[in-house]
Amino acid sequence: MIWSHLITISLVFSWMVSPDALVLLGNNAGKGGLPFIAALAIGAALSALCANLIYHPDATGNSSGKTAPHTFTIGRYAATTITVATRISLAVLLPTGMLVTAGFTFNETFVYWFPNFGFSFILLGLILTLHLAGERFAEVAQLLFTGIVIFCLLLLSLAGVFGTTSEQVYGATFHFSLPLPLICGTLLLFLGYDQPSPDSKARRYILLAIIGGFVLFSLWTIASLGHVAPEKLASSTVPYIISAGRILGTPGKIIIGIAIIAGSCSVTNGLFILANKSLLQQTNLFPSFINHFWKKRIFPIGFSIAIGLSMIFGFAGDELLETYILGALLLWIAAMGFRCLAATRRIQLTQSCPFHYGYLISALFFLAALYLTVTDNYTAQLFSFFVLTLVVSGIVTAGGYLFHRPSPP
Repeated sequence: MIWSHLITISLVFSWMVSPDALVLLGNNAGKGGLPFIAALAIGAALSALCANLIYHPDATGNSSGKTAPHTFTIGRYAATTITVATRISLAVLLPTGMLVTAGFTFNETFVYWFPNFGFSFILLGLILTLHLAGERFAEVAQLLFTGIVIFCLLLLSLAGVFGTTSEQVYGATFHFSLPLPLICGTLLLFLGYDQPSPDSKARRYILLAIIGGFVLFSLWTIASLGHVAPEKLASSTVPYIISAGRILGTPGKIIIGIAIIAGSCSVTNGLFILANKSLLQQTNLFPSFINHFWKKRIFPIGFSIAIGLSMIFGFAGDELLETYILGALLLWIAAMGFRCLAATRRIQLTQSCPFHYGYLISALFFLAALYLTVTDNYTAQLFSFFVLTLVVSGIVTAGGYLFHRPSPP
């Protein structure tokens, strides 16, 4: 039992400790200053409320462990389409960018002569090997990857908080301001608490992980702002390296280098696990001739091939990749809105309540995703990504239904 809860916590942290999440955290900390911690608290609270709904006993007690929560609100076909769209886009796009980041970090921090893309492929091969070996190997590795990143960030954060500051960032220019983009953006930082099979017993550990993420982010924000001017954090593409270097010098860069490599492995492995478990529940996606052994491994193989081809043909270095990664994250937020809405309706019918706060939480997630889309510099590309991803996922789902008669929800 403890093992399953530790795995759950490590999966919640898989995105939160990723390089892209640390970039988003550092940039927003630079834009908001110390008041950004209040925005983090709002994002953590909304995420905790959403998780509390998803894992509420009345929302999960009769769940079949497949698409029941979504099905209850939008129908089985639409639910499966959303699952396919979010899980596959996340499992392919995010690792494509972050494995390359790990390669460059290894090249610049540890072994300058080693090909950066070569190291990225080594990490991808390692993750795929873990999944081919079996789910338990991937889960043990997930605990290791996540634990390394958390340890490194805590070490640097505590050194930064209790060390001597090198920048006058808390002076007379301090003012309290929480722009709406910062508040909406914090929802992007706490994603990962939606496990494939809802279980009310896991709720306390999910909430514990969200609280732990908030504490870790807050400490890192305070440490970074205590050593780096906000303007530098806001404009940098690698704010974590700047902060680590200012906090502990060369040792700090080595520590954050280890964290970035482990974080890239954590998010890749974690998203593979989440996507694989979610898609395995969609039994209509598999031809009948595929046996159980290969069903559990076919998606990690497919993800790895797609990621490898993206790196080989240069998509990993394309500026459009960052837009698509944001699009995948925004789809993730919208999916959380559907999960909240479905859970609220189930709870209402069970408890005969006329109203539940879940409708408000669901609306906030939808509005946050929409706001972040329309205020982005690449709004047209984001909408094109949403349409293309959902259409392709819908076709895949429909194709599966042509050969499988789904059981009633």
